[in-house]
Parts: sequence; structure tokens; C-alpha cells
Amino acid sequence: IVIEHDAVGREIPEATHRYIPPTDGASVVLTIDETIQYIVERELDRVWEARKPKGAIAVVMDPRTGEVLAMANRPCFDPNDYKQYPEVNRRNLAIWYAYEPGSTMKIVTAAAGLEEGVVRPNSRFFCPGSIKVGKETISCSQGRAHGAQTFVEVVEHSCNVGFVSLGLELGLDKYYQYLNAFGFGQKTGIDLPGEAKGILVPRTRAKQIDLATMAMGQANAVTPIQLLTAVSTVANDGVMMKPHLLKEVLDADGKVVKRVEPEPVRQVISKATARELALILEGVVQNGTGQNAYIEGYRVAGKTGTAQKISPSGGYLPNEYVASFVGFAPANNPRLACIVVIDAPQGYPYYGGTVAAPVFREIM
Repeated sequence: IVIEHDAVGREIPEATHRYIPPTDGASVVLTIDETIQYIVERELDRVWEARKPKGAIAVVMDPRTGEVLAMANRPCFDPNDYKQYPEVNRRNLAIWYAYEPGSTMKIVTAAAGLEEGVVRPNSRFFCPGSIKVGKETISCSQGRAHGAQTFVEVVEHSCNVGFVSLGLELGLDKYYQYLNAFGFGQKTGIDLPGEAKGILVPRTRAKQIDLATMAMGQANAVTPIQLLTAVSTVANDGVMMKPHLLKEVLDADGKVVKRVEPEPVRQVISKATARELALILEGVVQNGTGQNAYIEGYRVAGKTGTAQKISPSGGYLPNEYVASFVGFAPANNPRLACIVVIDAPQGYPYYGGTVAAPVFREIM
């Protein structure tokens, strides 16, 4: 309402009175699918109750478009009464939480090895249970010796010795080339505030032991959205799509004033490599560490991860782990990609295959 006043601020009678009617704001339409979001929330509540972790995250994406179909975190808060919750609950862990991914990162090492022709699915490896890199010794999980195996079996068994050998053969320059191409150490550009970049060992400081540990998923820290985007790249024939949550903006009359189209970022690996890797990852769910993610009647591809947590004072915490699973389905024509990350689940077993894979299976 516009009103005329005199010099001392009194309203002038019979002067201008003008009413300007309000205009309705725009509405936003999200890519979130209500049903999938409900399922994700329900499954996170179950694992939160059962395993009492410090945090739990799940994101579901369409690998062909980069559309985020569901995203949820625990702990959470009630937006209507947010003052009653600690500030930390308001962080969106899916885009902010940086953690060492563990064996889920082996997907990137495998993609680089296959793309560069350093390894083929039937390449032979021998695992005596550990491998020496300089002065350090890296062991397989529980010191298990896998013996003679093909590369397909190396992936299925999540064999550290095989992946360290592959990483060292690729070399630092090539490995960093693929880390950067898959988007690690940089923001995905998702349309949400507060996204973290993750943490990479600086290339100038990286030594052979860093390369060895990176190849099996330690030393670098990633965010769930980064890792899901990278794995969706494999699911999408090697083409990385920019993840997004906004679908359209509608004006007051319901007309579309802005539409967000799927945005390809780059071709990271060839279509042939992506298809080959998808088949190998399908073997992980059928025969390997990811059997708890198996879904009757569907071809599921994926990878488990169990990583020690970094101690604030340096080194690793002795009894805290991050259990995770990332994958997609159907393996031959992926429609959904999903990541589940459970931070410090209580009790034993704490592995990605036993804690996160069942959550992934129920969501998928």
C-alpha cells in the first residue's frame, strides 16, 4: 500500500492511496520420487535402530540423467522445530561428509586398469595374503591369502594385494588422471548448499605407498554424492552426468519458467570398458563380498566397502569403521544407482557386506 505523508510524517487526507496486489512466488518441482524417498527413510530408520551408528546416509540416483530420486541422512531433525536439535543434525551428510571409502573405491581402480589395458578380466594374479610396498606391508582382510585368481576374482574377493599391484602398475600420473576424471577432489556441482570437495593426497607429495593405499580405497576421502556420481558414470556407459535435485520452476499459473535438462559432464571411460566393468561388478553380488545385495529376478552390480576411520590425532581408530555399499541395477540396463554409508555401526560384524548391503537390497 502506497500512502502520501507530509514533511512531519502525517498522512495527507484525500492524497494518493495505491494498493499493489501481491504476486505469487514460483513453485519448485524436485527430482525426488516420493515413494523411493519414503523407502530410503524407512530403511535408514531400521539400520539406525538396529546398529546405533554415528551416522547413516543413502542416496538413489538415475544414472542416465543425474536426477537424485531420494536422499536421506541420520541423524536428522524436524524442520518445524529445528531449534530442539543439535546444529550438527542439520548438515546434509550426503554431500558434506568426507570419509575414506575403502573397497568401494576399487571400482575406480578397476575402471582405470581396464581402460588403460593394464588388466583384462582373465588376467592372472597371485595373492599370498600380503604385499610389501617399500618398508610397509599391506595385508588382505584378516590376512587371508586368496592364492591364484583372475582379475574378476580379485574384484569379487575384494583382494587388496591384487588392487595394490594394479595401482602400482598404473603409476601415479595415470591414477591421478582417473581420480580427476571421475570428479574426486572437486565438487559435483549438485544444486544444494554446503557441498564438500573431499580430500585427495596432493599429487606433488604422493609416494608409492600412497598410490598403493589409494588403489584399495584408503588415503583419500570422498563424499557419498561424489562416489555415487562416479559409479553412475560406469552404469551410464562411461558418461558422467551432473547430479541435480531441481527439475522445474513453475510460475503462479503453473507454467514452466525453467526446466533443468540432464547435463553430461564428460566421457570418463569408453562404453566397452563400462559394460565390461558392470559385468565384473555383477559377479561381486553373485559370487563375492556383495551377496547380501542380491535381489531375486534382477541383475545387481555393486561393491562393498569397509574402511577404518581416521583418528583426529592421526592414524586410524582401532574399532570404528565406515561400512558402505554402492551399486546399480539392472546391470545390463541400469535404471537406478544407490549408495548406502553407515558410519561406525555398533557390534560385530561391521563390514559393508553385512551392514550396508542389506539396506541397499531393501531400497533397490
